[in-house]
This record gives sequence, structure tokens and C-alpha cells, in this order.
Amino acid sequence: MGFGNTQGRLLSWITLILILVNSCSSTKILNIKNNVDEFKNQKVTLHGEVIETLSIPFVRTGVYQLDDGSDRIWVLSAKNIPERGNQVMVTGTVTVGVELGGKRFGVIIKETDKE
Repeated sequence: MGFGNTQGRLLSWITLILILVNSCSSTKILNIKNNVDEFKNQKVTLHGEVIETLSIPFVRTGVYQLDDGSDRIWVLSAKNIPERGNQVMVTGTVTVGVELGGKRFGVIIKETDKE
């Protein structure tokens, strides 16, 4: 009798963990780039390493390139730009065709939140 109850609890815990992992997971950059129309104007969360930064003097806006191991994407930020090598989790909107400081970016994330 006790064994069945333990199995039920274990199954409940496994289900809960899977739900939490899926809800906290980030979108892969390669998936965004391969499905731009599906992700355009959608809010996504990404996690990766900052590999390049660009900022415009006297303007708070800047961009940084994020690499999640699947691909790279530029993130447009009006906040502090993280340093190269930092691991960040960023939430933002997928946007296409942004120009900043004379440089044109194809698919870019407009940051709304960063950890």
C-alpha cells in the first residue's frame, strides 16, 4: 500500500519539476532566426554570453551581441550595457530592421528586462 502512495508522490514531483523547467526555459536564438515571422513582435526570454558590445557616445541606447550556443543575436538596450563575457538572461521583443548609429541590424531583440 505504501509503495503506490510513494509512486504517486514521485510522479507528482516529476510533473511539477517538468512544468517549472519548461516555464523558466529560454528561447533558442537559432529558433528565432529560423522562424522570424512566427516570433516577430513577440516577447521572448534569452540566456547567453555577451560577446560584443556597441554604444553610442552621449546616448543611453546601445546594443550587445548575445550567444546562447545555438546562434548569436543583437540586443537593443536603453539600460546599462553588460560587459563582454557576462552571462545574462534578457527578456525583450523580437524586432526586424532596426538602424542604430548608421548600422543596420536584421533581427534584433528590444530589451524590456535583464537579469
